[in-house]
Amino acid sequence: MPGMRELKNIQLHRLATLLLFLLGSCVSLLAFASDPPAELNNTNSAADSPDYYVLFICLMAGAFGGLLYAVKENKLRLPGSDSEGGSYKLGWVADVLFGVGGGVVIFLVYPDDIDLYKKGISGIIKFIGLGIIGGYGGRLFLEKATSARLAGVEEKVEALKEKDKFDARAMAAVDRVLDERPESAPEQEELVQLLDSASHAVQVEAFKAARVFRKKMTAVVFDEEATDGARQSAQGGLRQAIKVLEALAEIDKGGKYHRTYGQLAYAHRALGEHAKALTAFSKAIEIRNKHEVAGYRLYEFGRAACRAIETPEDANAIQQDLAEAVKAKGEALKRMQPLEEKYEVELKDWFEKHPGQVEDFREKNGFDPLGTELQ
Repeated sequence: MPGMRELKNIQLHRLATLLLFLLGSCVSLLAFASDPPAELNNTNSAADSPDYYVLFICLMAGAFGGLLYAVKENKLRLPGSDSEGGSYKLGWVADVLFGVGGGVVIFLVYPDDIDLYKKGISGIIKFIGLGIIGGYGGRLFLEKATSARLAGVEEKVEALKEKDKFDARAMAAVDRVLDERPESAPEQEELVQLLDSASHAVQVEAFKAARVFRKKMTAVVFDEEATDGARQSAQGGLRQAIKVLEALAEIDKGGKYHRTYGQLAYAHRALGEHAKALTAFSKAIEIRNKHEVAGYRLYEFGRAACRAIETPEDANAIQQDLAEAVKAKGEALKRMQPLEEKYEVELKDWFEKHPGQVEDFREKNGFDPLGTELQ
């Protein structure tokens, strides 16, 4: 049984024979073309016209050029499957085909008004040379194009890997912020940079995590049975959630996401920071209306509650916000029938202090926010 070295020599001999065969074919064509049969000058047959032999020369020379490139780059291989029995490789056949393609290009750019035989032997040699160059160039072009595409794919893969690193770091930072251990959390500037560099999917996940955490902490803050220690801890948790939400708001350069500001408003309101909540509610409403988003009328309800604390004299603005909430017939409307839950205490107190506004509200909306039966 032959060894690896012997097998390699056999393959090289076969390839050398193939190259010699192609070269011999070119030489034979050269000899034929330099002294063509006399009847070729008078024939009307397309198959026997000089152009037919020019094409044949270009094709053979192009195939030879394709093989020369493979030999030069040490990439000449026999057809067959790989060592693991995988996909079939064309080997030198592919080199020949690409070389032939280059030869066809040479033939197509060959001027029609040039009579090859009037040029004599120099004309034939010229077209053999051009064919070889065309075949070599065709194979070279394929190699460069493939290399460029592979380089582009590799760059994209590396970019995705780098993006994955940023995503992992950003989500880990968010987790540390919401871990109720502020000492392990990154600085706000670092958090903003990490989230800004992360993918949109991770930014969405960060928002969801902050929202769930905010709701959990808010429930504890308003839980009448919670201990002072638990309530104080929940307030600290709300401030941590605000850090994540503020970072998300900062990277929202185009002002696309109203829910970020809505969650900020809810968190500030739960902390009793009504001025900040009022600003955040107004921003959320502005973005929601700008993008014509349906629903989310709790924003008006919350803004009315904040106005009842910050600007209680601005009855028109408060009534207008409540009218919008009633019009939507959603969760905000349920909370006003009547105002008795702990979340609505600001509005309840405002109506109790301004009985005239109760009557005005009832006339416009059909029910008494302090408990009168619906009309």
